[in-house]
Amino acid sequence: MVSQAIGRAIDRYIALESEIARVLSGKFDAVCRTCGERCCYAGFAAGTIRSWFLREASRRVHGKWWPDDWESRGGCVALGAEGCLLRVGRPATCRSFMCAAYIEAAETVWEVISVAAVSHLIDHAQRVTRRLNLATATAKEVQACREVVAERIERAHELLAGAKRLMDPAAGDLEKHEVVLRLLVAMPAILSAGVCRALGAKLGG
Repeated sequence: MVSQAIGRAIDRYIALESEIARVLSGKFDAVCRTCGERCCYAGFAAGTIRSWFLREASRRVHGKWWPDDWESRGGCVALGAEGCLLRVGRPATCRSFMCAAYIEAAETVWEVISVAAVSHLIDHAQRVTRRLNLATATAKEVQACREVVAERIERAHELLAGAKRLMDPAAGDLEKHEVVLRLLVAMPAILSAGVCRALGAKLGG
């Protein structure tokens, strides 16, 4: 039985992941279609099925999508003929993986940082505290920390709104600088080696 508080948190998580998918897909699906590299591996979807929180989130959107014999199947059970059938409930790895082609498709410094931040947000939202990760937490653990879980997800929504402003032509440079600082304070891990190389290339250094 899912409490109302946790149910609301799951719904907000679904909204967060759905918007992240919309932002990334709208800009970069063409990159993935032309790349040809294989990025999905066996075990990714298993992480969703084993995770109480992610399984609940995906079930609300897709129903029971996993086969009963998923543990004995080879490959990723969420990977269909047209790609991943999961719009919601993907493990953080599926969104946070930033390949070189993906990063290089960003057209400006602002867009590089925006893409890196948006890609990192699922991982950020799932890591509620040092000890509580939504990808591994039990229902009891999530319930015990329901207020912190809800706050973390709402904070991720705020960071997403900031990251989207970096792609908005109407936003001024001063505002964008402030957004970048807030994103880096909240998620310093977004400055990966690949992102730093892309920023250097955009800056001509």
